[in-house]
Amino acid sequence: MRRRAWLRADLWVSRTVREKLQRKHQLEVWEVEQAIFDDPDRFVARAGDLYAVYGRTFAGRYLLCLVRELSSEEIPEQTKDRAVRILRLVTAREMNDGQRRRYQAHGGR
Repeated sequence: MRRRAWLRADLWVSRTVREKLQRKHQLEVWEVEQAIFDDPDRFVARAGDLYAVYGRTFAGRYLLCLVRELSSEEIPEQTKDRAVRILRLVTAREMNDGQRRRYQAHGGR
């Protein structure tokens, strides 16, 4: 059974990560958001305090996104909403062949 991840979450992306995505990986933040939030076949693997999200964009790009859920101490008081999780994007890139096979083995297209 596929686990539903982050039904209500916001993605926080720093300026440096945003610039790296564009420069090094030719990715836009909206593509990362599609892979994380909109792909019904995505799956999430946890590694310590990081989550590896394997997902696909509407255009068919296979992305591996590393995110970390911010703790309540890390979220500014004025933006706190206990019903919404805040995910910080660490990095994202296209999956390699092995990661793509893993995604497809978990039911991805």
